[in-house]
Amino acid sequence: MVRALLELDAMNAEGNANNSVYRQQIGNLDIIFNFFLHCRAANIITGTNTNVNVFKRLNLTLHAIGTKIQGRAKTNMMLTRAGAPIANLVNLMNVTGSKHQPPYCLNARRVYDLVAVYGVLKYNDIRRA
Repeated sequence: MVRALLELDAMNAEGNANNSVYRQQIGNLDIIFNFFLHCRAANIITGTNTNVNVFKRLNLTLHAIGTKIQGRAKTNMMLTRAGAPIANLVNLMNVTGSKHQPPYCLNARRVYDLVAVYGVLKYNDIRRA
């Protein structure tokens, strides 16, 4: 029993030493979660049938946004040109412009988080990727 408690204390000490690394890794998951959250809210990802062509357009649009740093107006214009349901992302954007918003609030800067998840590589054939 004493040995088990000593091992538990050793594991807790090791966990506390690596706690910042663990929290940092957990903090990086919100970008992936927010991608699915915003795509679901914009009806890009649906529960029953998700169109492959919509994902291809989303990828091409996010790739185009990510290849050149742009402002809010150009980002909104590119998302609007992509057509429905991708254009619904513009309606989800928060227009307050505050720097200190919760991570689930989409704004023009956080579109680059979507680029990091799905727009880094340009897919010619989404089915083979």
